[in-house]
Amino acid sequence: YTSHEMNMYYFERGHSGSNCKLDFNLVTLDSSHIQIGKETENVPEADKDKNYTFNAYVNYEGTDSDKDYTLYTGKYDVYNTATGTKDGETRTTDSNGVITLKAGQYAVLLGSDAKRITESSKYKVTEINVDQDTYAVSANGGQVKVTQKKDSATTEPVSVGEVPRTTVTNTVVTAPRYRKYIKANNDGTYDLSLNVTGTQSGSSQTTVSPADIVVVFDTSGSMSNPMGHNSRLEVAKTAVNSMAQHLLTSENQGKDSNIRMALVPFSTTVGNVSNFTDNAMDIVSAVNGLRADGGTNWEAALKAANAKLTSGRKGVKKYIVFMSDGDPTYRTSSVRTGTDWLGRPIYDADDGWGLPAGVHGSGLSDRYGANLSSAVAEANRRGDATLFSVGVSSDPTKMRGFADQTKGSYYSATSTDELNKAFADIIGQINRKSSYKNVSITDTLSDYAEFVNTNFGSNDVTVTASKDGNSVDLNKSDYTVTVSGKTVKVTFADGYELQDGVTYTVTFKVKPTQKAYNEYAANKQNDDK
Repeated sequence: YTSHEMNMYYFERGHSGSNCKLDFNLVTLDSSHIQIGKETENVPEADKDKNYTFNAYVNYEGTDSDKDYTLYTGKYDVYNTATGTKDGETRTTDSNGVITLKAGQYAVLLGSDAKRITESSKYKVTEINVDQDTYAVSANGGQVKVTQKKDSATTEPVSVGEVPRTTVTNTVVTAPRYRKYIKANNDGTYDLSLNVTGTQSGSSQTTVSPADIVVVFDTSGSMSNPMGHNSRLEVAKTAVNSMAQHLLTSENQGKDSNIRMALVPFSTTVGNVSNFTDNAMDIVSAVNGLRADGGTNWEAALKAANAKLTSGRKGVKKYIVFMSDGDPTYRTSSVRTGTDWLGRPIYDADDGWGLPAGVHGSGLSDRYGANLSSAVAEANRRGDATLFSVGVSSDPTKMRGFADQTKGSYYSATSTDELNKAFADIIGQINRKSSYKNVSITDTLSDYAEFVNTNFGSNDVTVTASKDGNSVDLNKSDYTVTVSGKTVKVTFADGYELQDGVTYTVTFKVKPTQKAYNEYAANKQNDDK
């Protein structure tokens, strides 16, 4: 559900009354109806035509009381999401209020004269019979929170006027790969190895991986230009504040596994860089204090972002969300721009007058390409941080090329809706980076194997990590080893994630028991008869 602005221009002769007439056949999304959409990701072929079932709970008066939500029972229409065409006749829920959809469809709840759905009504959606071990459930790309239980998932309440459609997405959770094998040591003992390989889950779960995010926010003078009914600055503020409120949740605060954000405002130079925080209101307060003035120095902004990430936590995912409404007009690097008539190098021939210390460029254009190349070089110093570049308006013509040269993701946002969609997608991508946590590797020896010595303990177990044949650092603080009876268990630290593509191997020595020798001898004797 998005709003659109259409500008129409026409010419006519004369000075009398206009005879221009317009007819519209644009479909209007009725905000007096509740819509429930269904999508899937990474599902097997057999599940693509599967029926998914839902209940909707509606608070018709839009009060703040949980007691005012009632199960929706009544009529609903089903539409094809891609084409917007109605699928069959109007349907009716059963007595249990079950609404049935396939992936790629959405339902429109029609309400009734007795129970009218209005813009002020609120609702929440529960997907039923959804296995938590098989699917991770998200809604509206992570914009609407989901609470997932063993066999159901429920969205947070939203108002019809603000979110008339809630699209529920099921993503198949991919289990880590594992195997068990032995290797003979030619001395009567064997190395028993157990391993597990981390895989990205591709899920959009509410509990996300720890991450440090730096939002690089353009506050140049052009950000005061209009975008729809507001300025670019105000629209960007709303998008960043929404991102903070969706990612920096109260459940995340004060934990080692939380998401943190910091703000880097910039124009001709970098403004006040905020500290990393897991409190959304810290970001909102910093963002709301921004004002538009000055030029556009991409390099300085990215340099500050890299420094901020370097000062952050080790071993967490890192992101830069880089947002600008214009091409770079300044830089911080001194760049050779030519030679004089004697062949001597000339630096920064494009410098304007009265520049702040450490700033180069004309403030108008990038005649030598030095501003852009300096920004690209700085962005490519970000290490393994993921870079999202967002062009606010159509003015930053060089941002797509910048994103290509820095191997980042690019979003063009020429309207309020496009900017909101860009940030919704970025939020969804950050949420989808969840990896497997709280993993343990356990093996109990059978009657045919025993440890090599009676004093076998945790020090006799080795734990290693490797990727593509190369060793990967693994600290002893990342796991604990326990030995109880004939069971060995390696438990990774709370919040530790299996890294994508990394194989973790647990190895210890065993030898056959007397029972194994006796049965082997008996079987061999029978074979010889």
